[in-house]
Amino acid sequence: MPTIITKFSFDTLDGAYIIPPIRYPDGNWYLKLGHARAYEGKKQTLEEVAEWFRQRTGIPECVEKLAQYICHMIPGLKVEKVFGDGCVTAHTPDYEPYIDMVAEGFGVALGGNGYAAKSCPEIGRLAARLIVLGEWDTEIPRDRVRIKWKEI
Repeated sequence: MPTIITKFSFDTLDGAYIIPPIRYPDGNWYLKLGHARAYEGKKQTLEEVAEWFRQRTGIPECVEKLAQYICHMIPGLKVEKVFGDGCVTAHTPDYEPYIDMVAEGFGVALGGNGYAAKSCPEIGRLAARLIVLGEWDTEIPRDRVRIKWKEI
């Protein structure tokens, strides 16, 4: 099954991503999916972020809509159990990830922009090769993902 990112609207959802099923150490297979921007909220402080992760439920209405969405997208899918969790996304001004060197031997990969669940292995691979080997191993133009610094 491929990774899917769609802008297909469904009820209150404005799109979603679906990650191929993964077998976890408990022996069960899990399909991960998440919403586009419809349910995003802004957390301004470390305490707000910490509280968001402590609740460990996500947004119940969103979880319900995502369960309906996946069943609509994959007719006949047998769903045994659905549960939600929260995540936090970091957005860059141009909605591109930043993969760059900050200093000799020190690089960063940041700004998943809500898409890192599907692309983090490749972002990590690119960042690791850049930091450890000094190589840029992709067709993506290097300047496209360089950090754009802002004076404060």
